[in-house]
Amino acid sequence: MIDIFNLPGKENSNQVFRVNSSGSTGWQTWSKPNNASFVYILCIGGGAGGGGGRGNTNNSGTGGGGGGSSAFAAGLFPASLLPDTLFVQVGRGGVGGTGGIINGSGGVGGSGEHSYVSVIPSTGTTAVLMKNGDVAPTGGGGGTTSVNGTAGAAGTIWTYSTSFIFPQLGQVNPVAGQIGVVGGSSAGGNGNSITLISPVSAGASGGGNSAGGATANGGNITGTGIIPTLSGGTANSATVIDGGHGMGDQVDGSGGNTDTPLFYTGGAGGGSSSTASRVGGFGGDGGHGCGGGGGGSAQNAAGGGGGDGGHGLVIITCW
Repeated sequence: MIDIFNLPGKENSNQVFRVNSSGSTGWQTWSKPNNASFVYILCIGGGAGGGGGRGNTNNSGTGGGGGGSSAFAAGLFPASLLPDTLFVQVGRGGVGGTGGIINGSGGVGGSGEHSYVSVIPSTGTTAVLMKNGDVAPTGGGGGTTSVNGTAGAAGTIWTYSTSFIFPQLGQVNPVAGQIGVVGGSSAGGNGNSITLISPVSAGASGGGNSAGGATANGGNITGTGIIPTLSGGTANSATVIDGGHGMGDQVDGSGGNTDTPLFYTGGAGGGSSSTASRVGGFGGDGGHGCGGGGGGSAQNAAGGGGGDGGHGLVIITCW
């Protein structure tokens, strides 16, 4: 069909960019629609993985720490000041730490990666229009016999005004990520929960166990308002010991009808186990930009692995 009047195409007014199915962070392209006046960009990086829980033979263990969440940034620009083509690179989430083998500590969760929107396919300061943050979030620490899995660090806020040129063409609102939480203690302490403070959250942590067999639940993602609570794994359960996966993947900014604003949550923590050969609960995977949950420990089996951090997301909307 010939575009006689040079009208903007509705199908191009809202575009969502993700890590592709092979996990590649290669550059993707965005083309400015005809007659666009303003361009809004939401740039979320990858969240960090949760730490794995400790594995044991009749011994105490701590839960894995929750992975930190990505920082994110939103920007509004006059379309006339932007080039006709922008280049988008979406960061991957960090892999969850492995559960500890029997008599082994849990693995550390992987760090997230940055997301970029640039005027040329480069991450240099003279090319970047939008970036989610300065320092990527780090993964939760693995559980040990006595020291709780450490909390993953939050992604830090984007200080674009110090060296980046093109963000100053518009109005940019950078937001820091959320720190994870430490794993449950070796006294059979519950995993620590996360309270939501922004649309992107860290992961909760896994439960610990005592040498005498006391077990604990994984930490929750505590909801607020219209966002429900995401429960951690139940201690020593045969069926619900794993933490729940992060919520919000149905909210992707694609322009369809939805009852909720955009939000994503981290993964809940796995519960711990004292039953022989029952592996500790796995932490839940995080939603976009969110931290993975920490894995639960086990008194007499391998520990549960940490959940993966959620991949980044870039949404570009124009009108």
